[in-house]
This record gives sequence, structure tokens and C-alpha cells, in this order.
Amino acid sequence: MNLSFIHIASLVISLSFALWLSINAGKKVKSAEDYSVGGRSAGASMVAGGLLGTAVGGAATVGTAQMAFDNGFVALWFTLGCTAGFIIQGLFYANRLLRTKLTTVPEFLVLNFGKHAGPVASIIASAGIFFSVVTSMITATHLNVFLFHLSIPVAMGFVIVAALALIYFGGIGGSGLAGLFKMFLLFLAVGVAGVSSFVDMGGISGMQASFSSNYLSLQLGKNIATLCGMVVGVLCTQTYIQVVFSASNNNRAVLGACLAGVACAPIGLAGALVGMFMKLRHPDIVPINALPLYLVNYLPEWLAGLGLAALILSVTGSIAGLALGISTMLSNDIYARFFKVCDSLKILRANRLLMVAVLVGSAIFSYSQLNSLVLFWNYLSMGLRAAGIFVPFTVALFFPRRVQPAYGVAAMVIGTLIYFASDLIFPWKNAIASSVLVTTLICVIGWDRKTNS
Repeated sequence: MNLSFIHIASLVISLSFALWLSINAGKKVKSAEDYSVGGRSAGASMVAGGLLGTAVGGAATVGTAQMAFDNGFVALWFTLGCTAGFIIQGLFYANRLLRTKLTTVPEFLVLNFGKHAGPVASIIASAGIFFSVVTSMITATHLNVFLFHLSIPVAMGFVIVAALALIYFGGIGGSGLAGLFKMFLLFLAVGVAGVSSFVDMGGISGMQASFSSNYLSLQLGKNIATLCGMVVGVLCTQTYIQVVFSASNNNRAVLGACLAGVACAPIGLAGALVGMFMKLRHPDIVPINALPLYLVNYLPEWLAGLGLAALILSVTGSIAGLALGISTMLSNDIYARFFKVCDSLKILRANRLLMVAVLVGSAIFSYSQLNSLVLFWNYLSMGLRAAGIFVPFTVALFFPRRVQPAYGVAAMVIGTLIYFASDLIFPWKNAIASSVLVTTLICVIGWDRKTNS
């Protein structure tokens, strides 16, 4: 696939504007708190932009089209899970989170389960988020190889530089602004692509005539665990909670989270429709290229350029936001705690350096997984976060200090181990359900009835 001058001009202008937004946001960063939670001054639109800037990445766009190409509408579960997760987070979690005035999930768990909870939670949560970085790294690498005919190492280097440009200077504020601009481009280009695909397939009747009923079904019975895993993964993910912490008040946090949830589902549906259209018309293509191929071949050149810019921003913005979540936990909960660092500028410097390390590490890991299904890594990521963190975190949020510290820490560790050993232990072979069940039982056993809530 060769891009025209109009394709490239439209793409470059869009990317340049997004980078300008992010770098300009860096002028407001004077401390680690400004960088990590935007000085706690974000309005609803910035909260929504920050959530969408990370959530709507390679999995929600290119990955959804790829999975829909092979499996149909079951590809929608990722974005539907994000939708449900953000709305629940806004309505039930945001107010309690904002009251804490904290920055990271491990900080909150330390308050409830003691100092040993911090490193455990940081390691588990960071490992889980890392696989989401891998998801978008794989997608971004394929996209850059496909669009610009780069070698794989060069494409990965380009991704790292682009992700750093989006987040390194501006932090959470830069991520939010770039996220809002990206969503505008996605609704404009990918939205048009989804509608056009639906019409060209002959609408509902045409799709029913072309595809099997199984292909057109969400298969709820088989995928309810996937949906639940996505929801609980969203609710305890540092990157998303960090955005909620950036809100200036509860109302803005609630509105921003709900807006983000509502915006996720249409993008997933549009991507799925494009993937299904390409399966019908071009069954021999490499599935991961379905969405960019459609944009270039079926949309006006200027609009295709905007769409390609949106895809690049989606994958790099997601990588940047997720890397920021990991580096914030590692700098605040590992570096600052163990080395007893209180200087805000030193923590800020460590945050940025750790972010570079996370990006390089994810590129090295992704290199050996370039031909894998990208949504696999995202579901693994969400499941790993949910397994050890969700129940202790939720119990501590709604029933503070009611579970004895040793049991809270044990729930995190054992829940994570159960996630990997579930197929060997439990007959239903559902890793997330098994982990949630075991962590809930541990917290019930460790419930301290003498403590007032």
C-alpha cells in the first residue's frame, strides 16, 4: 500500500498538532503531582480525554477490526467492557477515590493493609498493565511497517519516540489533550468507515445473508467472563484511577468517566463493521491490516489521512498513558519509598526515566510476539490486574480497614497465583472467576468485626 501526498500531508498535520498539544501542556508541569495527576485541576472533558487517550488504543481500533475479521461481533467485548467499567467507575468509585487525595493504587492499599501491600500491589499492577503496553506496541509496529515500509526495529523506535513525545513533557495533562483530539479524529474517520461498511454490506439483511448467525452473535454465554474481566480490570487499573485523581471535583470526575464510557462503544462497533466488511470483500488480507487498508482504499484521501493519524495516536497514546501508570507506581511506591526520596523534582525525574525503561522493555518483549492476536494480550492484562488487586482494592475502598492487613496482602498474592493455576485447580477453568472467588473468601476470613467502618 502506497500513500499519496494528500494522505501524508493530512496525517503529518494531524500528528503535529497532537504533539504540539502535548508538549505545550508540559509548560504547566512544575512538580511530580502536576505530572502524575495534573495538579488535580482537570475538568470533565480532560478526565474523559485522559481515559479515552489510554483505553482507546490498538485493541479498541486495529485489534477490534482484526478480531472481527476472524470472529465477528465477539470482538465488541473489549470496548463494551471499557464502557461498563468507566460508567461504574464514575458512578460508584470516583467520589471515594477523590476523598483520599492520593496518586496511586498501591498508596491506597498501604493505608489499609500496611507497608507490605505497596510493593506487592505495584509489582502485580505493573505486570498487568505491561501486557496492555505490549498490545499497543504490537499494533503500532505493524501499523508503521505497513504504512511507511519501515523495518521492524526502526518502526519500534519510531513508536517509542512518538509515545515519549505525547507524554514525556506534559504527563497526564498532555495525555488528556491528545486523547480528546484523537477521539475527534476517530469519530470523524473511523465512524464514517463503520457506517459506510454497514451500508455497503447491505445493512442487517445483507449481513445476515453473508455471514453465519454465530459470526453475527455476541455469544454472551461464552463471553460473560470476558466482559466481567474487562470491567473489574478497568476498575482497578492505575492508569484510569490516576486520571480520576486528576479531577478537580467529584462531579467532573463522574461526568468525565461516564462520557468516556459512552464514547468507547461506537468506536468498537465501527471497527468491528470494518473488519467484517474486509472479511467479505478481501478475505485474503492479513487481518491486523483490515482497518488501515479500508481507510486508504475506501475513504477520500484527506479523510483517510486523518484516520491514519487517529490510529497512530490511538496506539501511541495508549502506550504512553499505560507507561505513565507503570512509571508513576514504580517511582512513587518503589523508588520514593525504598530510597526515602521526598524531593518532588527527583521523583519526577525518576518517573520519566522509568517510563523510558518501560517503553524499551515492552518493545523488546513485543518483538517476539508480533504475529499474535493483540486482544489476547489485552485480555491477559485485564485479567492479571483483576485477579490480585480488584477484590482487596474494592473492599478497602468501600469498607476501609475492615480486613486485617495480613489477609489483604495474602489475597493479592494468592489471587495472582490462582489466576495462572486456575486451569489445573478449578473444574470450570475460568481464571478470573476463580481468582475473584478465592480473594473474596480470603477477605471474608480476614474480616475484622471489631473494627468500625
